Amino acid sequence: MNTITGMYTVFCYRREYDSAIDIIYWGQELLTRLNRNESSDIPDYFNKSEALDMILIANVKLLSGNREEAEELLKKAYETARKFDTVPNYGIGSFKYISDEEVSLHDMIGVTAIESAENILSQVDNSELTKMWKKIRGM
Repeated sequence: MNTITGMYTVFCYRREYDSAIDIIYWGQELLTRLNRNESSDIPDYFNKSEALDMILIANVKLLSGNREEAEELLKKAYETARKFDTVPNYGIGSFKYISDEEVSLHDMIGVTAIESAENILSQVDNSELTKMWKKIRGM
């Protein structure tokens, strides 16, 4: 995933916004294929990752002038992150090809999905996007 976010950063720097979005979608597809519980309503790590991806895409939408779509993505990201945080699940039981149910993931981006989202927002360093996020959160 570090490679994907690194490429995203390069594409944003070059203002190759379609490529930035494509690489995030490609990463989502990869993770989706690893999810053994794709249709489950129970939040898992994949939901947290999806929320963070929505923030990255919202950033690109805003940079390319599509404020409304960026705001809608941020709203979805917030709801997805909030849902994950109500019952956080860092277990790897939902990952295909891994059978050890007792092992869990260690996420260096943030303890909660909301904290991770805000860390991602600080990394993309888009004050307008951060302002939108704070409005959505009611801050």
